[in-house]
Amino acid sequence: MQTTALSTSETTTSSNNNQNNTSSNSSNNNRNSTTSTTMKGGELRATVLSLHDLPTRDAPSYVSISACGATVTSGAPTSRHKDRNAFKFTTTTTSDDGSSSELTLKAKQLSQLYSSQFTVEVVYENKPWLNMTATYNMNNLPITTTTTVGQQEQQQQPTWLSLTLEPSATSAASGNGNGSGKAVVTTSHDSSTHSSTMMEDDGPSTVRLKVQLRGPYRPEIQALLQLVQTWFAFMDHVEQHCLQVANSTSNMVPLQNSSHKKWLLIIPAVPMVTVSLVVAPIVAGLCVLFLPIFVPVLAAVLVVTAVAASTTLTLYASTSTGRKHVQQLLGEQLGLSDAVVTPLLTSSTGQALVYETGPRPTPVSVAKTILPSDMWGRLIVSLVIDLIGSASYLVPIVGEVADIGWAPLQVCLIMAMYDTTTPHLKYLSFAEEILPFTDFVPSATIGWAAQFGPQLLKSSSSSSTGVASTQLSIPNKGLKTH
Repeated sequence: MQTTALSTSETTTSSNNNQNNTSSNSSNNNRNSTTSTTMKGGELRATVLSLHDLPTRDAPSYVSISACGATVTSGAPTSRHKDRNAFKFTTTTTSDDGSSSELTLKAKQLSQLYSSQFTVEVVYENKPWLNMTATYNMNNLPITTTTTVGQQEQQQQPTWLSLTLEPSATSAASGNGNGSGKAVVTTSHDSSTHSSTMMEDDGPSTVRLKVQLRGPYRPEIQALLQLVQTWFAFMDHVEQHCLQVANSTSNMVPLQNSSHKKWLLIIPAVPMVTVSLVVAPIVAGLCVLFLPIFVPVLAAVLVVTAVAASTTLTLYASTSTGRKHVQQLLGEQLGLSDAVVTPLLTSSTGQALVYETGPRPTPVSVAKTILPSDMWGRLIVSLVIDLIGSASYLVPIVGEVADIGWAPLQVCLIMAMYDTTTPHLKYLSFAEEILPFTDFVPSATIGWAAQFGPQLLKSSSSSSTGVASTQLSIPNKGLKTH
């Protein structure tokens, strides 16, 4: 964008107002330069970038941002487009009067900001009939915060906004001095004096901002994150210690070629594999022969194996190498980050779950955000729910006890998907899970059939009617009228 520096005469109109706001903006800049370890309350950070297609070539005095009864103001723009009524603000340095285009609004509680709007006003101090405003709901902004990953602090990217400006209440009340709604302004940018109005071919006036809505996590989320960070730091220390021990042990082996060190693992592995292969048929035969006796033993072995496997996987996933593999598996290969995590955290329900934006969301509302809403996606989820519910028959006694924990979760999932179409299904679902030997009832699939069954029948009947009418009309094409 071709720009020209604004003259001193164009920017002096805002000096008086900006001097009154020097102290507040200086404190805002100091807040922006430092990041507290624990945030308290909410914070709106906004950077005024540029103004486009204003109704006059005159530079505005300043841009103000208001929310929750507080107002902060920027400095005047530093450059103007060569041919258009567009102005640019400098974000890297502050002006001579201490003002800046980087503004900060703070509130005692994040919920105050999240439930309100912020108003952007382009102010002409000497020509108030040119003032223009734009509003934006802050609950549309993703909430960001500074998080610590390992030894590094990471902060989410801001949101870029382009807001359409409308005449403000001040400009509507002031008019332009001649009673008309369109402003006619006399400007003197060069040696010639001319009247400048908004060109008909220009687009609407806009202001471009870079904003961040920042706030603290909920106490339980903050405690969980701190616990996870402490656990990861401990596992990283253990991993480094184990690698040092492994390297020192491998260096003690008198082998000149280090590429052969890995084959030393064959020495203990061969006897273990041999014993396992020899004993496996004997164990299998005894299990078949004494199957009724070994059922509780097999169940206990399966439980112990599952616990050992899950513990091993959890320990590996806690290491730095395991975290990279899990992130690659879930994010890049399976796409769970884009399909589940991102939609949840950017939704109002997900942000209310993580941040202090108001009352905590219910489990049903969180499930509604995560679960699919299309027909085939809900069918897959319903089949999985019924499969998990019927899995208690694999271990008759232990499975029925596990249904006590699964029943509330299943009811929550069914309420999230089918409570609007079949509101009484949740009672059937809870009864068939909590009562013994009733898990075979596919309550989730029943809800899917009640919601999508009529649509399928209607579409199939309409398609069959269309096919039949087409078939009946085909022979008439070759008939001739006599």
